[in-house]
Amino acid sequence: MRSILAGMNQTEGALVERASAWGCRTGLLESLTSTGGAAAASCVAVGDEAGSILLTLARDGMVVSRIKLTPGTRVGKLPRSIRPVLADLPANATTQQVWERTLQAAETYTKVGIADLINRTPAGHLTGLRDESASATPEEEPTLLDRNSPALAERIRRSDPATQAGLAYHLTRALVREAGLREIPAMVGPCDRLEARITPYRLLPAEVFELNVLFDQAGKWQLKAITDPESFGALEGSYLNQKAHAGEALLNLERTDVAQAAPRCVNAALAGFKATNETRGLYFVEDSRGRRIDPSRSDPGREPVARDFVTALLDSPLDTWDSLAASLPAPLTEAARRRFIQDDQERQQRGEFQSYKIL
Repeated sequence: MRSILAGMNQTEGALVERASAWGCRTGLLESLTSTGGAAAASCVAVGDEAGSILLTLARDGMVVSRIKLTPGTRVGKLPRSIRPVLADLPANATTQQVWERTLQAAETYTKVGIADLINRTPAGHLTGLRDESASATPEEEPTLLDRNSPALAERIRRSDPATQAGLAYHLTRALVREAGLREIPAMVGPCDRLEARITPYRLLPAEVFELNVLFDQAGKWQLKAITDPESFGALEGSYLNQKAHAGEALLNLERTDVAQAAPRCVNAALAGFKATNETRGLYFVEDSRGRRIDPSRSDPGREPVARDFVTALLDSPLDTWDSLAASLPAPLTEAARRRFIQDDQERQQRGEFQSYKIL
């Protein structure tokens, strides 16, 4: 067994699903427990032979813990009820031993008899979970696509399903290449399946977990930009956000409803291509009040490239889309990214991004 998802909520009672394609997706756990209750998901880490298990816990509509468990992992930040179960794992514990202990922790947390349910339920007849579209969060604010290209957004929404599916795929693949997502070891498999056009496209539970880790890292950079004004637009954070947008596109490519997948994948691509820059692209205004960032001016990066690509696809027959994709500009190399990040850090040290106020 490689993954398990179990939960208990007030409307559906006990749920359990093995080999779940949703194993570590936080959004589903939040949706599953939104009416009250607890849920746990666990899966074996990608490419990990040292007994590492990914465990995600949610309660009352919120993810409360997400951790990679290995022998010796500190469990102080986990809910008190399961700490004793996981606290004394021997240093030489095998993956199977860690897995069995993790299932005990999940049973303790959710109050679901996971082993009992699995043993008395025929394979393939375990309680299923709702389709991903049921747990999708509605767009509360206009997306980048809606704000900058409303006519294009409407054209995408009015397209036929085959066109929408093609847009979702080609824009996701273009962004994954543009962002260098393959540089993350856990993302090599998803990138290979994307290039091979394996349908329906699915991420493994542990891969979803690694994407959640990426989203957390990008979120920390965004927080840093708020608390440390000089770091705003730093290239290291910008490139990390670009990879997060690529991960977002992969998650949306999984959607069975292409009418939902297409605009979301296109929007992620526009945001991701916007992050392709060699400098921060900040503009400053200086007057009697001081020196500050001019919010009315910004560098669009390669967002126009992505937008033109979408338009070209919509204007062309489907059988020509591969050749159009091949004509996109080459992505930045990892070596170039490192060089630009170093230059950016040196400029920050010289004070080129400082803002100040005259008192």
